[in-house]
Amino acid sequence: MIRTAIVIIAAAISQPPATPPRWEAFAPRLEALTPGTPEAYFLLAEEIGDESSDPTLRRLAEQLFVLAFVLDRQQPGRDAIAASSCVALAHMTSGDQRRRWLYAVARKLDARQGGAAWLHQPAATTQDSAAYQVATLLGYIRAGQGAQARQMLSKPEVRAAINTYDRLLTIAGISGTLTGLERQAVSWPCNECSNQRVVRKPGGAPNEYRVCPTCDGSPGPRLSDKDLLNQLRLESWLLQGSTTSWSAQLWMDFGEPLFDPEPDDVPVAFGVDPRLVLWRDGAWHMPPESPVPPAPPKAGPQPQPQPQLNDPPEIGPEPVVPEVGGG
Repeated sequence: MIRTAIVIIAAAISQPPATPPRWEAFAPRLEALTPGTPEAYFLLAEEIGDESSDPTLRRLAEQLFVLAFVLDRQQPGRDAIAASSCVALAHMTSGDQRRRWLYAVARKLDARQGGAAWLHQPAATTQDSAAYQVATLLGYIRAGQGAQARQMLSKPEVRAAINTYDRLLTIAGISGTLTGLERQAVSWPCNECSNQRVVRKPGGAPNEYRVCPTCDGSPGPRLSDKDLLNQLRLESWLLQGSTTSWSAQLWMDFGEPLFDPEPDDVPVAFGVDPRLVLWRDGAWHMPPESPVPPAPPKAGPQPQPQPQLNDPPEIGPEPVVPEVGGG
């Protein structure tokens, strides 16, 4: 029995000390947070989210961003921190649909928050706009007009716009995007007919011609029907501004449903109780001075809504028609 006790004591002594929670290094700063300073929640969330890929700490960063969002919205005339919190949450989110929804909420709170650039359709298309020049560049390359295409590619604003529409260009069948466009631009015009489509027939009369065997009389890269259609849809989306056809828009966003950017849904989406804003003893707690929610008003006569001109008329239950027995 004595030997058993010695073994147990020795095993207990030899065990390494328990590893402290990952958040313990941030405990003093977490406990110093107060609801009146949403910026502090946001800055600490940025630091925790940037420094670690640990799931526990990333979850803590999400909670801090959501609380910064909630607390900033409670202060009148201030939504900048709330909008920035949505953008930060979007960067941490893996789901594409939720990310777009968060960007939409951020734009609703603060128009300066743009989100993913390729989601925004150009408001207007002019000859000087980047959208127009990208569409023109695609037409030059498709027609085999390499000199004009290379001239367009030499413009910094065009190269920047190509990077902006990187995803859509890839869907349109242009591999490598900017590099792919440059490669296609230097391949044309046709090195045999110079895009004249025909060449002199060997051994024939001076006025005898045949179709160019190099480009088959059709300068430009060979495109499948699908790639050609995708490029035309992309150009339609780039050129039409606010009057984009439904087919081009469907191709651009794959028919995804519109998102309702409702800010009140952010805490619910991340499973955060907005009332728990103080960090104590390793968990979130409600402030002790939190006011008790007011009691709901007593039921009484409610005003009846006035009928509107466009409202359909109310239809009551169908009248009961008594059955008439046979004579």
